[in-house]
Amino acid sequence: MNELIKANIAVLEQVMTFVTCCHDETYKGTLPNAPSSIGKHIRHILDHYQCLERGLPTQLINFNDRSRDSQVEFQRPLALESTNHFIVWLQTLVLDKQAIKVISDTELGRPTNVTIESTAERELLYLINHTVHHLAYAALLAKLHGHSVPDSIGVAPSTFNYQKTA
Repeated sequence: MNELIKANIAVLEQVMTFVTCCHDETYKGTLPNAPSSIGKHIRHILDHYQCLERGLPTQLINFNDRSRDSQVEFQRPLALESTNHFIVWLQTLVLDKQAIKVISDTELGRPTNVTIESTAERELLYLINHTVHHLAYAALLAKLHGHSVPDSIGVAPSTFNYQKTA
């Protein structure tokens, strides 16, 4: 299995661990001065995996075409089910070296659908970094709610590896 696929599975397993540790109210609740919930960050992560899964067969990934309002944001069991779906999908994914196109907005306040060439591997690398980034925010929110979070949640692999050798 491709190393990037393995790494994406590992980071999604972190999502599973994290979501499993959250209480329902913590998962969907917000705090004063923190308008995003843990659920919003998890839904956002999974929206990006959904875009990749939908786009790879057509070689056109549109990161603007996200659910944004799915119940994954409010229902931990649905978030766990969805995360597991993407783990299973990744376990069966066969990568090819063909170029793909990626569409994404780049400016606030006006639609600027920029289309660039990429590869499935590059987008898998992006999803690892994107997931870690949002897990870091979600972990911070959990801590602000008073919950304990494993130290490795939301830590970039390079940072984790550096810290182990320092």
